[in-house]
Amino acid sequence: MLLYGVGLAGLGVAFALHIGHDQLVDAVMIGIGLNIFKLYVSNCGTLAPTVRSCLARSFAAGDRLKRHAERNAESQEVNSGAP
Repeated sequence: MLLYGVGLAGLGVAFALHIGHDQLVDAVMIGIGLNIFKLYVSNCGTLAPTVRSCLARSFAAGDRLKRHAERNAESQEVNSGAP
């Protein structure tokens, strides 16, 4: 909440100094800037161990599926009698 307050204060200063004139500045500053920062903090900070473990499990499962498919392809070649 403090970060949102600081963002709004910055927006107020921009309006007072006639740097920002319309709602587009508000949308860009608060909507994009603040939300991207919040996503960065949550994904790279708080949720990083969970995200890292989920990615590790996903890549491990993909590797197992790839090896399984390769073994099935090799066994089908041997069973079909192909040279």
